[in-house]
Amino acid sequence: MLNKGWAPINVITVKHAMTLVVQDAAKFVDESYATFDFDSWREAKQYAQEASAYLHGCDWRVMVPEVIILANYTGINKRQVKFSRRNIFERDRHTCQYCGKHLRTADLTLDHVVPRSRGGKSQWTNVVLACYDCNKRKDAKTPAEARMKLLKKPEQPRWEQVKVRGVRGQVPSSWEKFLSEMYWEAELKT
Repeated sequence: MLNKGWAPINVITVKHAMTLVVQDAAKFVDESYATFDFDSWREAKQYAQEASAYLHGCDWRVMVPEVIILANYTGINKRQVKFSRRNIFERDRHTCQYCGKHLRTADLTLDHVVPRSRGGKSQWTNVVLACYDCNKRKDAKTPAEARMKLLKKPEQPRWEQVKVRGVRGQVPSSWEKFLSEMYWEAELKT
C-alpha cells in the first residue's frame, strides 16, 4: 500500500485492498503507474496475461492487484521493528552470521555477540543467527576471543526490510520500484 505521495507504507491483504478501493479510499496501480478504480480495473484487467491469480465474482474475473495507492493519506509510517526471534530470522535472512550458511529455521539458533553471562543484552545490536556448529565453537566468548568474524554488524532493521521482504520471502517485481534503497533513503531524509 502506497500513500498519496507514492511512498510504501504497509503490506495488506488482497481483501483489505479491495475494500479500500471499493470504498473509494484507494486506487489500484499497475506496472505502468496507471491508477484504476474497481470498475476500470475490472474492464482493463479481466484478461490480463501477466496475472498469476484472479479474483472472481458472479459475472466477472479480474487480476489480483499487487499495489494500491491511498486517496488521502500522505504520512510516512516510521515504525519500529519489534525485537523478536522471527524478526531476527528475517533480518539475517536465515543465514549464519559467522560461516554464511543459509539454513532452515530448525538448523539455526540465536547467538549473543557479547554473551549474556558477560553482560550482553538481548537486543538488536547484540543478537545474531548462528548455526549450531558456530554457536558451539563460539561458546561463551566474544567473536574476537573465539577468532570468529561476523559477516555484518548486527543492527536494528528498518520496518520495510522485515515487513515487506518477510511477506513471501521474495518481493513481487511490481513492488521493487517502490522499495529501492535510493527511494527509501530519499524519503527518510525529507
